Amino acid sequence: MDSDDDLYCEYSDEVLFSDNEDGPEVEEDDGGDVDSRRRINYTTLTEESIRQLQDKDISEVCGLLSVSRGLACTLLRHYNWRPDSVSEKWFADEEKVRESVGLLPPGKSESEPLNPSRRCKICLEKIKGGKETLSSACGHHFCGDCWKNYVTFSINDGPGCLSLCCPEPGCKALVGPDMMDLLASEEEKEKYNRYLLRSYVELHGAIKWCPGPGCDRAVQIESGECKNYDVTCDCSYVFCWNCTEDMHRPVDCETVEKSLQHFRAFATLCIPDGFKTIV
Repeated sequence: MDSDDDLYCEYSDEVLFSDNEDGPEVEEDDGGDVDSRRRINYTTLTEESIRQLQDKDISEVCGLLSVSRGLACTLLRHYNWRPDSVSEKWFADEEKVRESVGLLPPGKSESEPLNPSRRCKICLEKIKGGKETLSSACGHHFCGDCWKNYVTFSINDGPGCLSLCCPEPGCKALVGPDMMDLLASEEEKEKYNRYLLRSYVELHGAIKWCPGPGCDRAVQIESGECKNYDVTCDCSYVFCWNCTEDMHRPVDCETVEKSLQHFRAFATLCIPDGFKTIV
């Protein structure tokens, strides 16, 4: 290799792959590893590293707003797991933010003081002295057994439990992680936390799950690079980060989607019913 120009020409395809327009200025490691040039704009994440990022964001919001981890989770989910958006909206109008996510102002309760002789509105049994009652942030009390059944059914029903509200008709107070930790079994907590982890990736905007068969990793791309961009997961699966289809550069994602729609429409017309599951 006789010159810097020869070096640039040899690696020009790799620079295109990483979407870096300043080819010669891309950093290399000490060994001049070509792979470090290809992957400079994105990172492959394991479930554990995703959880660490999630915990970091939760802790950041807890510190900024002086709120519990459960409330921090609720706020982050509402604002697509972006701590900067949470703090900006919170300090601009805390009351409006609380209302938008079903959280009442501190110290406020919509319910009447607990009367030990009244009935649980779910099971209709009398709440006698000594019988445990629980409420979400709104103060609507129900017996402990009904709360537990309500939470258990919701978690086993799927990720919709992340948006679970108080069982009182018309009440928008969210049932957050704090209540889940209190009422759910260990197995149910594991399910709930997995739903929470998946929501972190699916709402984040800069992280996407690898679509490779059996892969549980995700790819995080640098801010501002969210476009037609081929990435290689640690499982060796190569895909377009923008649309998560197989790599298709230089064809744009819209064209690929139209082609797939035409193919599926054609397959529906031409392939016998017994074989249509392949498309």
